[in-house]
Amino acid sequence: MKKTIQKTSVIALILLLVMILTGCGFDASVEDLLTAPPLNSEQQAVLSALEVQYSDRLNFVYPLTGLNRSAIQRVDLDSDGMNEVLVFFQDPGEGINAMVSVLEQEEVGYSYTASAVGLGDGVNSFNYVRTAPDSHVLLVEWTSPNKSSNTVSVYYYTGESLEVGFEENCNNLKVVDFNQDNVSEFCYTTPASIDTGFSLKYVVATEDSRLSRFQYNLDASINDVRNMQIGSLRSGGLALIVDEEIEDGLQSEVFTYDNDHRLVPLSVEEGLDLVKISKRPLSDGLFSRTISDVMCIPSSSQPVQDVFSPSDWVYWYSVDNQAIALEMASYVDLSSNYIFPIPVSWLS
Repeated sequence: MKKTIQKTSVIALILLLVMILTGCGFDASVEDLLTAPPLNSEQQAVLSALEVQYSDRLNFVYPLTGLNRSAIQRVDLDSDGMNEVLVFFQDPGEGINAMVSVLEQEEVGYSYTASAVGLGDGVNSFNYVRTAPDSHVLLVEWTSPNKSSNTVSVYYYTGESLEVGFEENCNNLKVVDFNQDNVSEFCYTTPASIDTGFSLKYVVATEDSRLSRFQYNLDASINDVRNMQIGSLRSGGLALIVDEEIEDGLQSEVFTYDNDHRLVPLSVEEGLDLVKISKRPLSDGLFSRTISDVMCIPSSSQPVQDVFSPSDWVYWYSVDNQAIALEMASYVDLSSNYIFPIPVSWLS
């Protein structure tokens, strides 16, 4: 009996400590614990301005990726030196699709200006891109309900409305200033369909600030685009590296920016096949990555004839404008998924 009382006392003490440490007082009800935290003053002011246009209870929508994942963004949409307020939200009365609205700052609070209905129920990313010295576009990457693919919408803000430039299915959206002229371009891949394979799209502004889209069709044998990123060339420029899934593994393609303002496949020395060099098993999950501030691509073997390399060795090649150079080797322990770097000098 004494042991039972002691055991009961210990359990009660543990429960009391848990309630104290979690901030749960004896007077806290279940309803109190499940209540969402109150809105701050800015969020409340934004909702008050939107309620003039929308009568239903609105729900904020937060970007899933990117450096700024707030539902409320402040950007100078019309380049007048004053920030507008951009809001992502859902209106249950308008359906499941997410929306974006623009609010203008007033002396007290905000005033509603314009809205656009997104092509998805969420926001994957948000980018405000400078496409000319005095021109910007708004890129919103909407997510589909089943998260199978995204849709990029390009908006222009006129001061009175959000006008759609174009909309297209996309994955792997990347914004980059390839030629370092303080004006950005953006790239993305379009998913494969029954009739067409994956395509790489490159969007650049022309002299009249209109956006032009260029397309590069990837090989029909590609099953999926697993990763896409911007990297530095050893020569100092930038390149776009696309990691692709093929039937028996992964391969990479590298694209650079030419004098005609287009993305073109990297030209390599005669006899050096980039696709063969970069081929590696799919199970390793080894994608291109930055090593010593230079973008490198992995390979399962060295580009030397009659050299048989162990399957668990990976060789990393740095990318240059006209060549590919061995940067580092590594031993991959698949049981722990850990990469052990090996000095290049050991390989000889």
